[in-house]
Amino acid sequence: VNEQPGSLNIVSGSVSLEGGSSDVKSGVGGSVMLKGGVSAGNMGGDVVVVSGASDSSNSGSVQMNSAAGASGSGDVSLESGAVSSGRSGSVAISTGSGGVESGAMSLLVGSSSGKGGDFTASAGLGGESGGKMTLTGGVSTVGTGGNVVVESGSSMSGSSASGSVDITTAAASGLS
Repeated sequence: VNEQPGSLNIVSGSVSLEGGSSDVKSGVGGSVMLKGGVSAGNMGGDVVVVSGASDSSNSGSVQMNSAAGASGSGDVSLESGAVSSGRSGSVAISTGSGGVESGAMSLLVGSSSGKGGDFTASAGLGGESGGKMTLTGGVSTVGTGGNVVVESGSSMSGSSASGSVDITTAAASGLS
């Protein structure tokens, strides 16, 4: 019975972990999987990706992106696992605290010479009640609180209008 699996520790200069390449057009490049260990009765193993610390400068970055392709790039998906009962895990994306100023956060859709991509933020569907969406400006301990700005997109063409801002409540199918 293997109650506690052994550890593997690799320490070196740079470490590169790369899937194999395919030289034929019908071939598929090799995948790379990082997976925590499975547990029969307790919590499964974590997967932790942390950049390097620095004693005198900035810490290293953590970057996750799909590579460019001739006909399209791959998707990047970040989600917690589904569960048959109980509560699924949360996904938290946040910048760290700063002594003078904390880091900014940007969620951007890529540009296109055709139609720009859509951006959708939606709370979860629920059998008892739908999830709540909250948009709040930052709190200040001594000064002015942060603003909440909702602004439509401008048009760089002199003959076209800017986008509209629509705030509506949804129809309730169970009520007349």
